[in-house]
Amino acid sequence: MILRGGGEGGRIAGALIAAGRRPGEPVAFIERGTTPEERVVTATLGEVARGEVAVQPPAVWVIGEVVRMRERLEAATSQPR
Repeated sequence: MILRGGGEGGRIAGALIAAGRRPGEPVAFIERGTTPEERVVTATLGEVARGEVAVQPPAVWVIGEVVRMRERLEAATSQPR
């Protein structure tokens, strides 16, 4: 997890890829978490490295397969029982 306070996402993602992380690895940015204005933006590490993701600080950056768990949990909780 990375606390992202500025426009460093592309540089950080590029460094992570250069260090061996997969460009297709999922990432999620959580803007203004725990507030009524919370927004979650999902992408891949490669998309972030290429500057294709626009996120406003303050945001928390979650990296890895755990991001896909959110999609599964949302699908499971939205289905009627």
